[in-house]
Amino acid sequence: MLCMSLDVFASETGYYNFATYTGSSPDIAVTIGQTYTFDQSDPTNWYHPVGFAYEPDGAHGSTWGGDELDEVEGKGELLYKINGAATTCDDAGDTGLDCYEPEFFYPRDVWIGATYTAELTITQAVADRSHGGVIYYFCHIHSKMSGKIVINTVDGTRFEPTLNPTELELYSPVVRSAIDATCGTTGVAQYTYGQSMACSGSFLCGDLDTNPRFGQCLQGVDCAMNKGMFGESTPDHASPVVTFMEQMIPHHLNAVNMAKLLLKTDLDSVAATDGLEDILWDIVNVQNYQVHQFRNYLEANTGNAGVALPYPPPLPPPSPPSTSPAVAAACTPSSTMLCMSLDVFASE
Repeated sequence: MLCMSLDVFASETGYYNFATYTGSSPDIAVTIGQTYTFDQSDPTNWYHPVGFAYEPDGAHGSTWGGDELDEVEGKGELLYKINGAATTCDDAGDTGLDCYEPEFFYPRDVWIGATYTAELTITQAVADRSHGGVIYYFCHIHSKMSGKIVINTVDGTRFEPTLNPTELELYSPVVRSAIDATCGTTGVAQYTYGQSMACSGSFLCGDLDTNPRFGQCLQGVDCAMNKGMFGESTPDHASPVVTFMEQMIPHHLNAVNMAKLLLKTDLDSVAATDGLEDILWDIVNVQNYQVHQFRNYLEANTGNAGVALPYPPPLPPPSPPSTSPAVAAACTPSSTMLCMSLDVFASE
């Protein structure tokens, strides 16, 4: 039984931790012929359904928005369970992933009410398809969270596959500075007072030293967004969509870091405020997921996932669908039928 949790402070998205293992994204040793249960019942796993692949990041591809890479997904190799039972939705297939993953999008207070596990069997076929005797765990919703699963033979020696004898390179986990570790943030340290990218003006009213840890950290968080929104936009905003995404990345990361800062520095007050902890986790996980969607689009359409580049030529219009989508029946107003809609622009 591998008990998984998430250290949400370890990187932009957080990294998986495993009970009895040291640190984030540890190497997990497994043996051919054995089945391993990855338990994701810890509340920190919300929005982080685990997957398994033959290359780092699996379904996310090797770059932002890249083509999906081969996953461990054969019958008898992987089985997802909810509340201890194999999933039974219409899309269960051989592994149950398409029943398991959607539940990780449920509201946090609902998701916490169930238990989630993934059973990975290291068959000889899985071992043979590995690269250098290594496969990878990853998150199906957030990218750049992979870790190694190192395959051993029954006598305890490292398995050496014939097909792919060389292990693939895996990016190193983020190493945070002491300032980011104190704040619970990622990428903020250089924007705090006295550091290389610090802003000259204060973003907070009053004395930052009234609550120095929170105030100084939040100053850095806001400074990072301020400089990010100035520095990461394509000149002349030729494409509103591209500019929107370029601007929203530092905006969203500001919200993520603010939420983490509060979780890190004043968890007692968070716990005492009805519903706030769920809101903060929602900000961290949902907005990080949206940042990934923005980066995928920008990489595909500008060649750069979030840093300003000259705007590319417009994309050709999409091909029309082969069949018309189903359309809900229109509402016909009458004296007793009130047809409602929302003017989203009319107010806040």
